[in-house]
Amino acid sequence: MSDSDILDFADLRTYLGKQRFRTLADDLNRSLVKEFADWLLNIELPDSIVLPDGTYEVVSFLREGEESIDGELVLQRARELGANIGATDGEYLLRHQASIPAVFRKRVTFICTSWWSSREWGEVWFIMWDDISNRWEKRRSVMHGHSYSSNMRLLRYTKNRLLEG
Repeated sequence: MSDSDILDFADLRTYLGKQRFRTLADDLNRSLVKEFADWLLNIELPDSIVLPDGTYEVVSFLREGEESIDGELVLQRARELGANIGATDGEYLLRHQASIPAVFRKRVTFICTSWWSSREWGEVWFIMWDDISNRWEKRRSVMHGHSYSSNMRLLRYTKNRLLEG
């Protein structure tokens, strides 16, 4: 368990109060809590983001039965799916972030597989919700040697005047 997980755990206990937290943690209720969490995770997400000059299709890189895959495979699938946006699109999304549906906040991180922070280190930019600034921000991460799961998505532009020239 990471330090971040422990802090989340402590925050939840404080937020719920002792009695509610103990009720959730009780052995008899754990299956119900897991069922509820699974339901929350499967709330339908929109399949696109419509912005003033373009529509971006939200694309999963996972195939049926996969829970996570290595970053190298994410990059390969992004190319196969035509869902490998770069700096122009990433910056455009950040400028028009008010149009990104709120349901994505805290639930999805968008990987910009052609927006390299450092090719030498294999770092690409991600667009993720930041609770402190209360806005979408760009963050970078190394793709190689890391696993990526269902809370991350790719974006495929279906109409974008910026790239049509």
